[in-house]
Amino acid sequence: MKAARMSMKCFLTIAVLAAPLSLLRAQAIPQAIGALRYARTLGDADTFGQVTAAAALPGGRIAILDGMERRVTLFERTGSLMGVYERRGQGPGEFSLPIALALRGGNLIVLDRGNVRILELSVVADTLALRREIRTPIVGPSDMCSVGDRLFLLGFEGGKLIHEVDRSGKITRSFGTPVGDDPTGGHLTAAGNLVCSPAGWVAVL
Repeated sequence: MKAARMSMKCFLTIAVLAAPLSLLRAQAIPQAIGALRYARTLGDADTFGQVTAAAALPGGRIAILDGMERRVTLFERTGSLMGVYERRGQGPGEFSLPIALALRGGNLIVLDRGNVRILELSVVADTLALRREIRTPIVGPSDMCSVGDRLFLLGFEGGKLIHEVDRSGKITRSFGTPVGDDPTGGHLTAAGNLVCSPAGWVAVL
């Protein structure tokens, strides 16, 4: 029974990416932020098939990725619907299996695992439009996140699990070995989610 519980453990591995030494310490959330409270409801029971990811945009707007409906929906800060981008298929600008959503340089980026590519959507007023798309350098990416203009993909490639990707889709550097069971040694036994912090670190669950 004890062995079974041990196999269920998971770890949070944090890699600091060119961050100053002052960031290499734990920090409590400032009290000035205040308590979390209910703000608003986006959509209703018929709006989404399956919410896969969300991203916060400037001005309080929120984008929601619906993996089941292959759709990105943009909401105003008040909760009202602004725009929708919905295309299914394998053709240009279409979604097959969208699994992650992030904000990069003012544009929304969607990781489509099914089509092995990243779509970049521009947000102009209440309109979502395809700006461009690139092939991912990883065959089976499982997640994505961004720090400012920097983009990171999670997936096994070249013996590593985390990859920084430039705007052309080329891997610029990789880290995180997928072998071993010691989380303090930088080894990952499995990978699920990738989270980027504005402070300059990437967390892998």
